[in-house]
Amino acid sequence: MSNRKEKLSLVFVGLLLFGSLLAVTKVSVAAPLPFDAPLSEKYLRLEVVVPNNFSSKCTMGKKSAKCKVSVYSAELLRVFKVGTKRGINVDANERRKEISFNFDDERIVLQDKVLEGPPRWVIEIGYPETLIQPIEEELPFRPYKMAVQTVQLKRPSMTVRPLSGEGADIELFNRCYQLWEEKRLKAAWAECKKIDTMFEADPSVKSSVARLKAEIIYQHLGRLSNEEATSRRFIGQNLFYMGNRINHTSGTNVDIRYSITGQAQSATLSILDANGQQVFKRLVDVGEAGRIQNTTWMGVDLSESEVPTGSYSVVVSPIAAPDAKEAPTAQTYVKGLVTNFQLVNGLPKLLIDGNLVNRSAIIDPETDKPGSKNPKDYFYMEDPNADIRDGAISYLKRAQEASGSNERERARYILLASDLMYKRSPNEAIQYLQDMQGRFMDADPYLLAERARLLLLIDSHDEAKRVLDHIARLDTRQEHVMGARLLALASLAYSRQDYTNATVLYDEARESFPELLMKEPGPLFQVAELYFRARRLEEARPFYQEFLDRFSNRVPHWIAKIRLSQIKSFDRPLEAANEMVSLGQTLENEEGQQLAQLYSITLASNNVRGPSPETVLSNVSNGTPSPYVLQELWMQKARRALGEGDLQTAFDYSQKIVEKMPNSALLRDSSLFFQRVLLLQVDNLLRKNENLKLLLLFLKEKKRRFREPAVRGLLHLYVARATRELKMLELAIQDVISEGGLPGANDPKVSALLNLELTGVYRELIQDNDSTGEEARTDINQFKQLVESLQKRYPNQFDSYDYWASLGYYHELQGNLRKAKQIYLYALNGPNMNAKERLFLGESIFKVYMAMPDKEKALHALKVLLLIHDEYRDQLNMPGFRAKILWKRVELNIDRQDWPSTVKSIKEYLVESQSVLSRIQSEQLNSKDDERRKELLFYSDLDAERRREALFYHGYALLKIGLVRQAKKQWDLLYKEAPDDVYGTLAEEELRMLSWRESISPELVKDIGAVP
Repeated sequence: MSNRKEKLSLVFVGLLLFGSLLAVTKVSVAAPLPFDAPLSEKYLRLEVVVPNNFSSKCTMGKKSAKCKVSVYSAELLRVFKVGTKRGINVDANERRKEISFNFDDERIVLQDKVLEGPPRWVIEIGYPETLIQPIEEELPFRPYKMAVQTVQLKRPSMTVRPLSGEGADIELFNRCYQLWEEKRLKAAWAECKKIDTMFEADPSVKSSVARLKAEIIYQHLGRLSNEEATSRRFIGQNLFYMGNRINHTSGTNVDIRYSITGQAQSATLSILDANGQQVFKRLVDVGEAGRIQNTTWMGVDLSESEVPTGSYSVVVSPIAAPDAKEAPTAQTYVKGLVTNFQLVNGLPKLLIDGNLVNRSAIIDPETDKPGSKNPKDYFYMEDPNADIRDGAISYLKRAQEASGSNERERARYILLASDLMYKRSPNEAIQYLQDMQGRFMDADPYLLAERARLLLLIDSHDEAKRVLDHIARLDTRQEHVMGARLLALASLAYSRQDYTNATVLYDEARESFPELLMKEPGPLFQVAELYFRARRLEEARPFYQEFLDRFSNRVPHWIAKIRLSQIKSFDRPLEAANEMVSLGQTLENEEGQQLAQLYSITLASNNVRGPSPETVLSNVSNGTPSPYVLQELWMQKARRALGEGDLQTAFDYSQKIVEKMPNSALLRDSSLFFQRVLLLQVDNLLRKNENLKLLLLFLKEKKRRFREPAVRGLLHLYVARATRELKMLELAIQDVISEGGLPGANDPKVSALLNLELTGVYRELIQDNDSTGEEARTDINQFKQLVESLQKRYPNQFDSYDYWASLGYYHELQGNLRKAKQIYLYALNGPNMNAKERLFLGESIFKVYMAMPDKEKALHALKVLLLIHDEYRDQLNMPGFRAKILWKRVELNIDRQDWPSTVKSIKEYLVESQSVLSRIQSEQLNSKDDERRKELLFYSDLDAERRREALFYHGYALLKIGLVRQAKKQWDLLYKEAPDDVYGTLAEEELRMLSWRESISPELVKDIGAVP
């Protein structure tokens, strides 16, 4: 098998369709499936909401089970009777509080468990291989996915204070400080700037001035940041702003707004073209002075004709009222798209249609009034064209240098500078903190903590973890540095779904840094989620409530409300169910609504009124569910479909979760459901002979779903059967059976079947291929070792076709043909062989007789094969088999030179093959599948060639028994029918030979018998 691995490349997948076509040329008969009935028909899971004090005790009997319950209700029996399947009967005895289950299959078992939140009695019924393990929660609690939550440490305090002493410089500084305290930043800046030009100013005063100026400009940037945040919400919106230019598209209307200041008695609206020529004019309302007015230009000229696309100007001209003291003025507003925001000389401006527009020059869409005025308290840098943020960073760096030996204050200004850098470039801020690290011992803990926080914000988790580890090695008690590190590690573990470690870390933070844990919404919510997951419900509840009390509008407040209702379901399921239905209707957030509706299905009982599960699933599907909701939706749909017997839909939804949500907690915490659905689907595909579909599923999922340990061996056994049917035997050996757990699977029974399967695959590989060459000899030796291993490890365990066929073939290879014949004959007459298997065993007996050789017994073996086929013809549905056996009889009679028997057997073959050919041609005409038509054409051509061969030998046999005229007739018909065929050519040559003989000695070829 030296070249076998090279053959199994991805190209194999592209050849699968071709492989499925060739597979029909030789049918494989593998061992029977481990289960007579489809696994999906024998699996059932039932859930019913029960009281808190409910308990049960179930015992198994032969084809039955009895469950004693602590609380009996009619709802229990109703749920079970409605949900049961064929072959499972349910009865109840209310007096004894006992529910009985009766099964039609002795291999079926029952297991039960009471699950929490809400309390539910769950019963699973099926084969042990389907149940796999004890009952699990199929809709487990899933902590809400969040990015890493960080806590920003409070910056070290500034130490700048008013100065004592006398002198102009001290007096100026103290005045600057007072103005700064009064929040009069522009005035404070002006006073501090004066000291910069004082040559005689004391160095200590200049040091204080440098630090205070940094504080002033940082505060000023904070104001501008608020202004920026307000302005950025307009990006992407169409706003009205002061202007008069219109880019008009022909056929559209143009909305215009304007305001008139002063006393006016009337006003006109004019539209001018690019040349300043008036194209439209009409009167418009004056309205209240200063109030925004609306009007629309319909895109027409004075004659009501559409004007072409182009640039136009709008002018509103007010006419003064008779008693007006001053001429009124008008301001027009046109609509444009906001594409960006910029700070220009410290002033916030919006970029609208390529124009930088002040906030005061727009109409706020929320108030329908002109925007806020520009802040008066702003100032420029020395260079009016410089970016104010760059200037602020420069001043903060100077302040850091001016802090001298006060390393904590140095840390303050380094951190403030990194804040501003981060808004411009996160990497710049992170690099700056790294560059400043190691210079000031007392500053390092702050810088490391902030650097780790910024790394987490940009998802550089591995680098952040290294920085956090560095902090752990420091000997520091500085304000909450270690607490911030602990919370960062906990949140990092949470984001990676390492919930066990995250819980331990949050517990430590809760113990050592409680005030830090409560500072930010992220850690507060995450610790609540972790406590819920760990069923520490009484600890989780106050954290959710604290989150809602302090951060009622922060993401994800809707989840916190739902969680409180879910916690309530553990001890007050009815109240929680009604509350969840209400949340599904009242929560404003769509994700919250959808989750509450989905959770209400699990909490529902007959005492709760709400939408039906079908309605809920439909409503959520028709919305825009988030990834978190989608997982819940797909899981509920998969479970519901499986319960209703729609296996394909159940598998499709489970596969969606696997493919689109590969990191979903569902795949870990409810893994049995996914393994079970896959097993049921694989079993179903194999039973429906959808072998190619099964193989493609395996190739797609072999590194993922087929690696689950609980059913790995059984899954690979099913796939091995499919690959055998497709005659992809090398694939079965290398990529299927070996991956199923050989030399031993978890289940000894499955291990035995895998070993038997591998033996059968090697048998077919040898029988189908040339038995010469080094690779073939290796395969034969491997096959022999496998048979010997079966005999040693699993004595008297198998009674299947695959076992007896392999054992018989083993003795054939050993040269013990009589032993091989005895084994085949014993199996053929055994009680466990079906009709098809008896046929194949009969063929093996025929081959053994041919190898002995014993042609008389070989003929008898063919006769027996025909008898078996004819007895089970309808059951077998093998239309070509009888023709194949009849042809073998023809070949054997020719080999025996029994010409009378040859003539007779050929006639029988021709009648049978004509029937087969007619059936193929009829199906070919009626089939709408192009691939199937090609396949049928292929077999039609093969059968037609075999018939021509039969016609040729028919003539030959007739000649041998002296019926020359009939022989000539057969060959003449064959030649005329297929002159270019090999047998048509041979027929022509035989006719020429007969003609030559007749010309030399006619008496040698005259008829010597009557026409039969």
